Amino acid sequence: MRFRARLTNKTDYPVSEFWFPRIGGWTGFGGRDALLALPGYQSCAHDVSLFPSVPRRPWARRRSGGVQPGLPRHRDAWWDIFDAAHDSGLYLGYHDKTFRYSTFHTYLFPDAAGGTDAWLTSEQAAGAPVGLVFSHVRYPFIKSGEVFETGEFIIRAHQGDWHQVSVLPQMVSLSTFLLDKSGSWLRRQSTWFSSIIYQPEDRIVADYKTYDQWTKDAEEYGIKCHELIGWNKGGLERDYPAYYPEPN
Repeated sequence: MRFRARLTNKTDYPVSEFWFPRIGGWTGFGGRDALLALPGYQSCAHDVSLFPSVPRRPWARRRSGGVQPGLPRHRDAWWDIFDAAHDSGLYLGYHDKTFRYSTFHTYLFPDAAGGTDAWLTSEQAAGAPVGLVFSHVRYPFIKSGEVFETGEFIIRAHQGDWHQVSVLPQMVSLSTFLLDKSGSWLRRQSTWFSSIIYQPEDRIVADYKTYDQWTKDAEEYGIKCHELIGWNKGGLERDYPAYYPEPN
């Protein structure tokens, strides 16, 4: 299922929030034993027990428009809920070519009062579906007469774990931002030498003469691609995003 929206502000007031359809009553995908995978900077795994820890009132798990919260390394936010017993999952993803802040809003309903476990037993639920209520929230901040075009919110059931669907954001990126692969010397390199010569806490690791010798040593081992980090005045990311060469 795919959702996309075009919001026109026809009021005199600014619009700060836009909610995609709220979906509830989920009873599958592992029930109280469902596992959650979140995209990470270095790894990803179904290592979060989702439902037993969900609070008893609506809550917001904040995610940025990317694999890492708060950082525009990727434009896409996604969850994958996994039922290990049946080897099946549910992908919840937001794909947008523009990096924007967003929220995945979830809560358990109905829930148990008191105690440490919010999950109702079948007797307590009395036949009512117990599970997640989910919505994706965008923050357009559009004034009167302005238009907000959302990206695409996707819900997809699949066999297997998160590996089966983690390629979806990458496919969107590759189809949106085309890469020129023709004649690039960099794409022909299999190794590279990367080093920081000046750190932001005023620690000088090496001067330019020393770094030049490092590259010569690396080339003796067949490494012909070199990346110089921390060349800017004040050290690595000292005055981000202003970069000026360190004269010394």
